[in-house]
Amino acid sequence: MPRLRHFYGLNHHYVTTSTYRRARLFDSDRFKRKFITTLADLRGELGFRIVGYVLMPEHCHLLLWPSDGANPTQIMQRLEERTAKFILKNLRQNLQYRWCQRMLARVTLPPTVHHHAHSRVGQRRFYDMNMWSEKKPLEKLNFMHQNPVKCCLVEKPGDWPWSSWRFYFRPLPRSQTRPGGSAPPTKKGRLTGAEACPGRRHGSSRALTRSL
Repeated sequence: MPRLRHFYGLNHHYVTTSTYRRARLFDSDRFKRKFITTLADLRGELGFRIVGYVLMPEHCHLLLWPSDGANPTQIMQRLEERTAKFILKNLRQNLQYRWCQRMLARVTLPPTVHHHAHSRVGQRRFYDMNMWSEKKPLEKLNFMHQNPVKCCLVEKPGDWPWSSWRFYFRPLPRSQTRPGGSAPPTKKGRLTGAEACPGRRHGSSRALTRSL
């Protein structure tokens, strides 16, 4: 199979990555929290922007604006390495639970795969879509926020806490807003709405471009 070619530039990138064998590893809140905090830590280290995201039980969608110091491949490699190490360690340390046994068996590589690692948390490849128009990022942002509803995980997008929906639609307390309606600076390890859009709404292209 030919290798996927990625074309990088300072524009929006819509990234989709899945777990190995579609294992529902992110049914675990602990693993979801680790993924989100690691993503936030990497943003601080590498300087890229997170316009939107949604983390599902077996896959994740990210809408990114890369930095000069990190392209999507470098971002995803570090994200998956750190997350995988944490997940595998926790699964192996909690084999008294049947769910951990099932998940570890699910991500264990078959004997036909010759690799130094015995397990794999994520798929080897990820999907990266370059977006140059103003319309396409908005479409993907809406798709991500509706994903948990379409998968029957919740009834409304705001009921799913593992996405950027609340950073666009949940009003900030007055004590947390600054003159002009912008949000306070982002704290390490936390994703905030200012990253995606000072305007708080993604009904127009201006909402996305103002933050860039």
